[in-house]
Order: sequence, then structure tokens, then C-alpha cells
Amino acid sequence: MDCKAIKYTESENVATIMLNRPEKRNAINETMMEELLNCVNFCEENANIRAIVLTGNGKAFCSGGDLDEVELSTSSPCLRIKRFLNAGHPFLLEIRRVSKPVIAAVNGPAFGGGFALALSCDLIIASKSASFKSPYVSIGLSPDGGLSYILPRLLGDKRAAWLMFTGDAVDAREGYEMGFVNKVVEDNELLIEANALAKKLATSATLAIARTKELINRSWHESIETQMEYEKQSLARLFLTGDVREAITAFRDKQKPKNKRS
Repeated sequence: MDCKAIKYTESENVATIMLNRPEKRNAINETMMEELLNCVNFCEENANIRAIVLTGNGKAFCSGGDLDEVELSTSSPCLRIKRFLNAGHPFLLEIRRVSKPVIAAVNGPAFGGGFALALSCDLIIASKSASFKSPYVSIGLSPDGGLSYILPRLLGDKRAAWLMFTGDAVDAREGYEMGFVNKVVEDNELLIEANALAKKLATSATLAIARTKELINRSWHESIETQMEYEKQSLARLFLTGDVREAITAFRDKQKPKNKRS
């Protein structure tokens, strides 16, 4: 895949997407937005890809939106920022919607839009040098990328307000204690751990993971009664798949199932 702002590789049913603007601390520009959207869509359509790892090149995961491209000094800064965000929101939403599990391997600062990008992923593994920050208020702005939606739901209103009002950074360990980081590892073990987890998920029942991801996303805005109905429908569909038949047979034969997206 020919890209300018990201690097894309595949190995053993795992796609690795690396933000590749290290000289800009992997700040998000419109080229990166377009390439990320195309890349995630490609992974969705590619049956060989069963898990995705997202990380950054260099010492930062992602420093947020590239304000140099917003050109606030132009005669229509309001229109320009709206255009920039209109380009950015689709890929963030697609990461949440893609049926494959997405693991953020956060290798350094994840600030602003980079924080939102990490939180858009299903799981977060962070190196000890990682940090997370919502710096918008400190430069006279309000959050974007879904931060004002995601953080209160993950942390509660008070903790979310603290992070967004103060712009204080939290390190990987604090993120783990708050509950939005799944695992903290040594810097030199980050991609090893992320790839190991991705391969574990890639050899699991990925249709079941896809349905579970869909249920988690629905749970943010459904009643318990509606959610239970979706659970029932999901289970009924999964019982018709080859994964379930294989798993039952393997259980009876005391073997490990060979899961397929069927």
C-alpha cells in the first residue's frame, strides 16, 4: 500500500498501521486522515486481516491535529477548522466500527486528537514513556475527536472534567489505574506485546469478537432491555457459524478449535 503519512505492513493475519510523521510527532494532517480511513477500510474488506495494531513512528504516538494545516490566520478560520474536522471524524468513527479488533500500541505522548485516536481503539497497550493529555483549553479550544463523549463514559464526569479543564498529562500507569489503559510495558517490549495480543485475537473466534465489539458500541446508548435483545439476536446468528460448530467439536475431542470467519 503506497502511503505518505503512514506505514502499512501485514504479518500472520495482523495489520500494523504506523503513523509516520516523526518530524511532526505524528501530528494528524489531511493526508494522514485520508490514508488512515482508506487503510482501515482495506482491513475491513480483507479477509486475511483478523486484527489491527496502530502505533506511532519515533518518540510520539500522536501529538494531535497539525495546526499548521488549519491556517487559522486565513480570512475564514471557522470554515477551515470545520473542514479539517470533517476530514478527521470519519476515520475515528471507522476505527470504532471496523469489525476487526484494533489495538493501540502507544509509544509516547498521545495528546489531543492523538488521545482521541488511542481511545477510539478497542484496547490500549502503553509503554512506560507514554502519556495522555487533553490540551485544548490551554490554547483556548474545546475538545474534539469524541473526547467529550468518550472520557466521561470511561472515567466519570469529574475525572473527565479534570483532564479536559486542566490539560494535565497522565502517564501510562495513571491511565492504567484510571481504567483506559489495558496494560503497561517496557518501551522495548511494546510492539512485541501488542503483536502477541493481536495474534492471539487473530487466532480466536473473530466473528464473535466482531459481534462483541458491536454490542459494546451499542451499549453506550441503549437501554438494558434493548441491549439484551441485541445480545439474543447476536448469539442466534453466531450459533449458525462454522466457528461455533468447530469449537463444540474441538471441545468434545479435547482439541483447540481452528477458528475461521464463517
